[in-house]
Formats: sequence, C-alpha cells, structure tokens
Amino acid sequence: MQGKDQNLVAKDLSLLCSKTIDAPNNNVTIFTNKIISFLDILRETRNVVAHDNNLLNYEPSINTPYIKQILSIYNINSNDSRKDVYNIMIIMNCFLTKSQQGQFNNIILKRLRSLSNKIVIIKII
Repeated sequence: MQGKDQNLVAKDLSLLCSKTIDAPNNNVTIFTNKIISFLDILRETRNVVAHDNNLLNYEPSINTPYIKQILSIYNINSNDSRKDVYNIMIIMNCFLTKSQQGQFNNIILKRLRSLSNKIVIIKII
C-alpha cells in the first residue's frame, strides 16, 4: 500500500476511533506507523490463538503503540509496559464499531465466567 492510501486508512481509522472510543473531545489521531504496529500485534496475537490456543502467558514482541487520547482513559502512561492482552483488547476496540465492541466484550466475559466455573480452588490451611 502506498503512502497516500496509508494516509487515507489512517484518517478513516482515526474517525472510527473518535466515534467509538470515549476519548476526551472525541478527537483521536492515529498515524500510519502506529496502525502498522497495531496490525503486526494483532497478526501475532491471532497466530498465538490459532496455533497455541493460549493467551494466559502471552506477551507480544513489542509494546502496543501509545496513543494518549485512547490509553489515558485507562490510566496507561507512555512509559508503562503495554505488552499484555489487556492493551491488545484496547487496541482491538479501535477497529470495531460500538455494537461490535459490545459483542466482543460480552463474548470475553462469557468465556471468563465459563472458565471460572471450571476452576477448582483448593484451600490451604
């Protein structure tokens, strides 16, 4: 994809994020280099899920890019580590509409509840 096309995608994604993320002033700007990093992380995460089926100890090879308008909502600072599933979920929300975000988050909650019901707790006295 050429620079002009990349800039159009960045502009469209910035508009989508501005509408769907509860950012201050509803103004999110995402540059092409950060989108490329997002996509690299999402591809890596997809491969981990598809081949290893294990997100518990997963750590992406790079920090998710820092976008102040998005991550400051979650009290994440630029110098904080962003190499975890929580930050990946925040990034994924940038690519989803509000209704898709709700569906995605509900699926995650349902699976966590299902997992919680299958965990046996052993009390140690």
